[in-house]
Amino acid sequence: MRTPDGDIRCDPTGRVNGRGAYLSVDSGSVQAALARGILGKHLGVSIDHDQAEMLIKQFEGERLVRLTGGAH
Repeated sequence: MRTPDGDIRCDPTGRVNGRGAYLSVDSGSVQAALARGILGKHLGVSIDHDQAEMLIKQFEGERLVRLTGGAH
């Protein structure tokens, strides 16, 4: 999601204000959306390499939380 301040981040709760895009939690879907520019287009921003790496790590972390049944 893109916050009103322009930050790009993963929001697994769907409650943070801003412009969002729904993605599967697996890193392959995230990487494909980033590589094709789909995520940036939906969020209305350009996503650079560092931001892409950060998003992939956040999604991988969320995936682990869901797999282990842990809390956010």
